[in-house]
Amino acid sequence: MAAVGGRLLHGVPARFVIGGGLLLVGIGGFCMAVLDAGSGWPALIPGLALVGVGTGLVSPGLGGAALAAVPPARAGMAGGAVNTFRQLGYALGVAVLGTVLASRMQDTLGPAAHAVAGGGAGSLHDMASDHMASSHTAPDHMVSQHMVSEHMVRIAFASGLNMVAVVAGAAGLVAGVLVLTLVRGRRERPSQDSGDLGREHMSVAETV
Repeated sequence: MAAVGGRLLHGVPARFVIGGGLLLVGIGGFCMAVLDAGSGWPALIPGLALVGVGTGLVSPGLGGAALAAVPPARAGMAGGAVNTFRQLGYALGVAVLGTVLASRMQDTLGPAAHAVAGGGAGSLHDMASDHMASSHTAPDHMVSQHMVSEHMVRIAFASGLNMVAVVAGAAGLVAGVLVLTLVRGRRERPSQDSGDLGREHMSVAETV
């Protein structure tokens, strides 16, 4: 999607495209914060659809706006800066949201939350089954970690995903509002030719 003079989509200012896309991402995040222990993947469809549309507006819009904001000689620098901050956002986003997920699940599962958040729910369930067969041989501190039912895991995971969706949605809404309120288009300077034409008209008016 090309940007000309900081405008996208046939004359729509870039800040409206990017800001509106971020708002859609934020709204989509809140729409996904509706999970419970019995929820299936269809519950995520409305939120994922909004996030997809918003991302489709923001991703090309950022690149186009960055290229339009600098002289052609610095286009490579602008594109590199956008890609650098995009990768930085991916890394920080995964780290922060993963921490939010594990922290929220820990309220329900205790020490076992880190194993579940890391994809070890299946092995944890197997250990719980083995422990049920030989519970008299296990220490007390293992009982609290291994005796985690599948229903508890579902409740904790749904609660964690809801919190992740809320945090991501809030970040998208805040970013969208900041873009819409703080970003302004560049004022176009009158060309030298128009200035000369204006002076010629003034001279003609003075002589008449």
